[in-house]
Amino acid sequence: MNIKFSKPLIFIVAIIYWAFCSQYHIVITEILTDWMETPWGKFLPREYVYHFAGFLSLVLIVFIFIRFVKGKERKKTFVFWLYVIISVLLSYRYLITAPIEIVHFPQYAILGILLSKSLDQEKDKFLILKILLIGTFLGVVDETYQYLYLTKTSSHYLDFNDFFLNQVGASIGILIYYGFSREPKIDENIKKFTIPIKTLLIVIVGITIIFSLLSSNINFRATHEIEPGGFSEKDGKTIFYLERIPEKFGNWVLDDKETGYFYILDPILGILFLLCYGLLFGTYDRRFYYSFIEVIMKQNKPIIKKE
Repeated sequence: MNIKFSKPLIFIVAIIYWAFCSQYHIVITEILTDWMETPWGKFLPREYVYHFAGFLSLVLIVFIFIRFVKGKERKKTFVFWLYVIISVLLSYRYLITAPIEIVHFPQYAILGILLSKSLDQEKDKFLILKILLIGTFLGVVDETYQYLYLTKTSSHYLDFNDFFLNQVGASIGILIYYGFSREPKIDENIKKFTIPIKTLLIVIVGITIIFSLLSSNINFRATHEIEPGGFSEKDGKTIFYLERIPEKFGNWVLDDKETGYFYILDPILGILFLLCYGLLFGTYDRRFYYSFIEVIMKQNKPIIKKE
């Protein structure tokens, strides 16, 4: 993927921010879930998670309204905001284990804004899909690092739910940055826009091949409890398990939100969620459609021989 920075320093800030949040995940969680001593008595931050979420939602609504009045592409952007908001609500209801997990959305929204600012200062490139790919990749690395090392004793499976929450959060930041802005015309940079799509297809095929080659060393499900980190020795081979505790993936689990159960995405469904959400969100830039069409037309263009 060819990346050109409008503001390299902001990109560095974005990576430092992401690395800090990833490395100090446990510390941040403890701050939010433990009692704090204040001059006004003890304070438990997690009890105010709905207040915090409500405040951020109100700020976001005001922001969207102001941009709607002053901005462009109103109908299209409003539809995509509905798409993102519905995704947040459904994620909260069915994929989030506890209210504190809502923090994924603002955390990766900030990252999405920083990445957008660093790659497209003038908002004239509309790098929607590219920025979402970077944000999603960083979200996957974040959660994988937690599973392998940071929280390996408490992580029972590689959390595809959190992969998706991070992606949705990044899309919120991207939409905050690009929403209600004039998008490039369809004929602007159309050839340049096809390159990321070809690259994306190559990456998907490459990942598929790698997984096929490593299939004997990777198990999606565990038949018994696996050591922290997900690695286990079997018949002289080191096997990596995406699930440490049997029967976690693909099951409903009672949550602590008092709203019912949440669902643990298995790897296949989790990857489908990421692909479908990302590709649909990428269509916020209409060139996304036309780039596919151009590739198809070029491949099927009849060859006319000169006599």
